[in-house]
Amino acid sequence: MHLTGLKGMPRRVFTYPGHVGWDWLNLISTVGAFVMAAGFLVFVVDLLRPKRTKIGDRNPWGAGTLEWSLDLEDDNWGVRSIPHIETRYPLWQQPKLVERMDAGRFYLLGARHYDSACRVCHGAPGVTQGATVRAMLPAPPPIGDAVRDWRPNELGWIVREGVKMSGMPGWPSARNDEVWPVVAFLTRVRGMRPEHYAALVGPATAEGPPGFGSCAGCHGIDGLSGNERIPRLDIQTPDYLEMALLTYRDGRRQSGYMRHAASAVPAETLRPLAQRFGRLSDATARGAGQAARAAGSGAAGAAGASDDPVEEGRRLAFALDRRRDLPACHSCHGPDAERRRPDTPSLSGQYRGYLETQLILWRDGLRGGGPRAELMSEAARRLNDDHIAALAACYSSLAPEVPAAGGAAN
Repeated sequence: MHLTGLKGMPRRVFTYPGHVGWDWLNLISTVGAFVMAAGFLVFVVDLLRPKRTKIGDRNPWGAGTLEWSLDLEDDNWGVRSIPHIETRYPLWQQPKLVERMDAGRFYLLGARHYDSACRVCHGAPGVTQGATVRAMLPAPPPIGDAVRDWRPNELGWIVREGVKMSGMPGWPSARNDEVWPVVAFLTRVRGMRPEHYAALVGPATAEGPPGFGSCAGCHGIDGLSGNERIPRLDIQTPDYLEMALLTYRDGRRQSGYMRHAASAVPAETLRPLAQRFGRLSDATARGAGQAARAAGSGAAGAAGASDDPVEEGRRLAFALDRRRDLPACHSCHGPDAERRRPDTPSLSGQYRGYLETQLILWRDGLRGGGPRAELMSEAARRLNDDHIAALAACYSSLAPEVPAAGGAAN
């Protein structure tokens, strides 16, 4: 229409001579007007039509990034639990990740800690507060009311710092990273069905020594948690596990979860619990020690740097690059079970995410532990983030070593 005006066509004319060259420009304007009208018509139809009440299928495109894991109609603003992500495309490269997220696997730690430490004051889905708690001043609010008006970052602050001038304590550890599984649980507790809550926090079994069912709820009946945040225990000796429980109990090793759990059972049950968890199943143990030593010795012949984090981790673990002032991890932690003391953990086959977290804590001076903790702290101070990622990739790729029946590694 601008061009027709430039060619001399006046406004508000109902006809014009055919030889002036305005025909094709007016035709284009007319077609454009109909296209615009069709667009407005689509908008009006979409505005007035009945809307579907059911959300469509999850991830119809088969995409690999985390936002495509969302599915639930009543929880369509986030996932059921915060997952541990290892790759850029987790839905493609981490099997069963979505199923574990939907089951609440990644806020399992937070849910179980809440049930053991917090439920007595705040109640829980299907569990009301007692009369004594309701008589407190100020009275602890029911958990659904307590979390209603807080954003996740604010809940993290409350869990970590506690509430002054009330009976709510702060987090029982110097570690700030541990509060987030609790926050993940708190963001989901409102509207949670009692049967779902009971399934999350109930004992895994009624068998075993006192407290075993509660421990197995996180660590698994066979010591395999299947959760990157929770270490596997079946690869450790009973001596090491008992020592770890004692250091959690007296506060030498930092963890709010484990300090509470270790103090909730009688001291005389720590050894039976360590013996129950600290053994490898026959199927896992068969040939595992030899495979781990073979994998480690293969690194000794490697030459030159590698972009493979597993190979880089092997070079670090065996101190093959003399230019780096780093101790040889394998001299204490294997793979070479004959050289490892019974109070030193085996790392071969441990979960990668757990190893990364522990090494970062050692480096930052937040971990603590047994009688040789200062040696490990000094060694870890020399590690950067790339070293830590490579070492975790290396050790998690190795086959587990076999703890001996007597407690020390063989």
